[in-house]
Parts: sequence; C-alpha cells; structure tokens
Amino acid sequence: MSKAIDVRDPWITLGECISDAEPVPTLLWGDGIEHLDIGSRALPWLTLFTHDMQTASSLDLTEESRLYPDGGPFERVIIRLPPSKEQLHAMLSWATHSLVGARECWLFGHKSEGIRSSEKILIELGSEVECLRLKRRTRVLSTSLPPNSADLELPNHRKLVRVADTPIECVSYPGIFAHGRLDQGTASMLSFLSRHKSSTRVVDLGCGSGAIGLFLAHRWPESQIKLYDRSALAVIAARESVSLNNLENVSVFASPVEAIPREPWHGLIV
Repeated sequence: MSKAIDVRDPWITLGECISDAEPVPTLLWGDGIEHLDIGSRALPWLTLFTHDMQTASSLDLTEESRLYPDGGPFERVIIRLPPSKEQLHAMLSWATHSLVGARECWLFGHKSEGIRSSEKILIELGSEVECLRLKRRTRVLSTSLPPNSADLELPNHRKLVRVADTPIECVSYPGIFAHGRLDQGTASMLSFLSRHKSSTRVVDLGCGSGAIGLFLAHRWPESQIKLYDRSALAVIAARESVSLNNLENVSVFASPVEAIPREPWHGLIV
C-alpha cells in the first residue's frame, strides 16, 4: 500500500531549497502556497501568484482576475506541479515568454503526482535539468530556459466548447476541468436537466467554464443563475462565456464553497 501524501511535504522540501537560493526576483506560482513556511513567504524577493481562491483567502491575497502573472520582471519562476499537463505547458509557455536574466525555472512536486515524468517536459524546453533536492518523495527540478525571441507571442490556449445541442459555447483554459471538451458527466447532467422543470433561482457550485449554468440560463431565460468556483481560471472562463453568449441572467463569483454567503434560497442547486 502506497503512503498517503502529506500536502505539506512538497512545500517543506521547497522551503529548504529557497533558504539556499540566490535572492533574485522570483515568482512562486501554484495552489497550496499557504503550506510554505511563513519565513519563506515573507522574503522580499519572492512574489506569490495563485488561481485558487482558498489559497488566496488564506494568504489575504487579492482576488485574481488574470490568466497569467504580471509584475516583475522575474529572473526565476517556481511552479507547483499542476494536475493537468496542459496547464503545465501553459505555465511553462508563460515562463519561456516572460523571464529575464538567468531565466531560471524550478518545478516541484511529489513522486505520486508525476514529477519524474514531468522532467522530460523541462528537458524539451530548457538546457540540462538539475534535481536541486530529493526529499520526502518530492523532487525540486531546475533548468535554465533559452532566450526568448522578441517576436514570439505568448500562445493562446483558449478553446471554445459547444454545449450539447444548443448555440451556447463555453470558453475553456488549461487547468479547468475537461479543458476543451464536454465531459461525459456534464453531458449526462445536461441531459437530466433538460427534462427538469424550470426554476427561477439556480446555484451552480463548482461551475468550471460554466457549461451547466449557461445551458440553464439559455433554457430558462426567466431564471436568475449564480455560478461559483474556487478557481479564478474557471471564473475568468465562465465570465467570458457569459459575455460571449450575451446572457444577462447569470452572475459569476470566485469563492470556495465555505465562503459563499448564506442566504435564503428556494430553487435549484447543481
């Protein structure tokens, strides 16, 4: 039986690397930054960026409404290995496009999350890959990214997804569940809801790119629909989807479930 991951382990290992690192302008990008020790988080040369609203709330960070970090310039980026390889490619594309100076890129994660296979992705992008630390079944990998062409634009990873047999299209970005497609579970839910009686109030929890909420908004134009997701990426996509489809009866909010305002609600919760 494999040992369960302690979510703090990768951050403890990273903190040990940060304590030995050269103090150059560095961006730390990913979810779970609250598990990094307070001393490391407070370093003046370290900037934090996350799309996870629970992490942002824990660290008193402002709500993110950006697909990619701004600020800098940064000479180093530290990336927490994301669940999606597509998201990792998008994050590395930003790093290749945006870093200056030494253009140092660190990637860290647990063995069971696939950090060893991700080393191949870094090899394809950079020069030699060095393992800065292997501890607690966590690897912290480092490479230097090649110079960026001044004419190279940041790739657009945006995709549009048709929602069932409707004119509705949803915007999707890497890191959003089922990026670029309508997954089977959502398709089954849409089929069920198409036979459901209409409701004047609807809450969609964990809305993703907004497929279910927008489907209902189109089907029940008299309804008022609220979409919630803890991922700022999902909220950005859902808001773009609302605008793309000219829907006026939908509101989208960035919030973990436990932070959703408690209010009397008589209607449908999806």
